Amino acid sequence: SYQIRKGSGSGTGLEAYLAKGYWGVVPDHEGSKSATFVGPTEGPATLDAVRAAITFQKLDVKTTQIGLTGYSGGAHAAAWGAQLSKTHAPELNIVAAAVGGVPVHPRNLLLNLTKTFFAGLSLAGVVGQYNAYSDMRAYFDKHLTPKGREMFDQVRTTICFEKNIPALLPFAYLDIESLVDQKDPLDEPIISSRLAQNFLGGDGSISEVPTYIYHGRDDAIVSRPDVDAYVKQQCAGGARFKYVVDAGEGHITEGPKRASDAENWIIGRLNGSIPVPTAC
Repeated sequence: SYQIRKGSGSGTGLEAYLAKGYWGVVPDHEGSKSATFVGPTEGPATLDAVRAAITFQKLDVKTTQIGLTGYSGGAHAAAWGAQLSKTHAPELNIVAAAVGGVPVHPRNLLLNLTKTFFAGLSLAGVVGQYNAYSDMRAYFDKHLTPKGREMFDQVRTTICFEKNIPALLPFAYLDIESLVDQKDPLDEPIISSRLAQNFLGGDGSISEVPTYIYHGRDDAIVSRPDVDAYVKQQCAGGARFKYVVDAGEGHITEGPKRASDAENWIIGRLNGSIPVPTAC
């Protein structure tokens, strides 16, 4: 991860695993284009980073057990990695995932955050789509208002949102849809199609990775009903999930609350003390 190499940020959560002798991989899952919240980019990037580490260390890919974990944006990458592992990296022996506060449905996330204090997070996701897809770039280049262009350029060139609440302030309570010159831009075919492609599990695929999912019941940033629906859909298709919802916890507080439980799930699956769940 570039952030680790720079010595910036406030840690990765890997320390507990490293202290127990496990190796860790922290991918730049957004890739060279900063494809923020673009699941079809982040998932494969995560899996490819694991592949690279296994190759670099000359490990046996069949016997090397792997766990994927993250919270919020990190959970987005880890969950997409788990979801796509069957098709993108079937050779990897992924025995566990632990994800919390995971964004599932980008359209709902955008609608939930626009005009709120955290609107900047939604804008970052829209800019991520702009960075990732040429058709999205063409649409926005044609339809951005002058203010929209200013906001996009600011996010693309000068802003780092990671653990930096002050970076959100210029975009607080912003109406994201007002940045283009069209009414109801989310209904435009290009945008609706790309958002659908970035809907976790929206293609009907079922994750084969035993997964611990946790979420704050009162999360006002990442919609819990979307996670409820994702878990229900995956479990109906045969996924092996453990889902925990904590009363009274929001997005900021849920991560620290369940960090040790997520760690215990990953380590328990790696050392065999937690058996493969038979169902949800």
